[in-house]
Amino acid sequence: MLRIIAALSLLAGLSSAIVCLPEMCDSVKQPLLDCQGGVVKNGGFCGCTDVCAKIEGEDCQAEFMFGMIPSGQCDQGLHCVKQEHRAFGVGTCAQSHPDVDLGVIHHGVKREAGKVQTRCEQMRLSSMIIMVVYKGQWFPKCDTEGNFLPMQCDNTQHCFCVDKLMGTVQEGTKVLGAANC
Repeated sequence: MLRIIAALSLLAGLSSAIVCLPEMCDSVKQPLLDCQGGVVKNGGFCGCTDVCAKIEGEDCQAEFMFGMIPSGQCDQGLHCVKQEHRAFGVGTCAQSHPDVDLGVIHHGVKREAGKVQTRCEQMRLSSMIIMVVYKGQWFPKCDTEGNFLPMQCDNTQHCFCVDKLMGTVQEGTKVLGAANC
């Protein structure tokens, strides 16, 4: 039993240390999508592909857990409601308002005391713990609400504009020095 627990702990630790290098997407092809709802741009593994947004009733990721593959993001107007009887932070996409129910997550993940860990905060934490440095790497900078600051810069002094919720780099904005966001 102790060996199983140790093996699971090791797997969880290793999977949270996955590093997404910029070159990883070069060999990845975008699969043809047939979505019932919207599309999450750069929502696939390492941001290499677009994926279908989850529709009402589908599983989603209500809590961020290191070592677990995220279950996906809900479509516009839906929120991920944590299911107490489900393991690994899995929830269900539903129409509800995040201020009404502390078990409801919208563009973020529930933490202790009802606080939400945003995508920017998740990426920042992940960037700090991977302990791998590569050319063009960037550590997300978040505002006081946990959203991405409009301008981000990498370790080569190139700056670029990003989407404030998802951190998606806006094409054609990467320049040496400050970007006009």
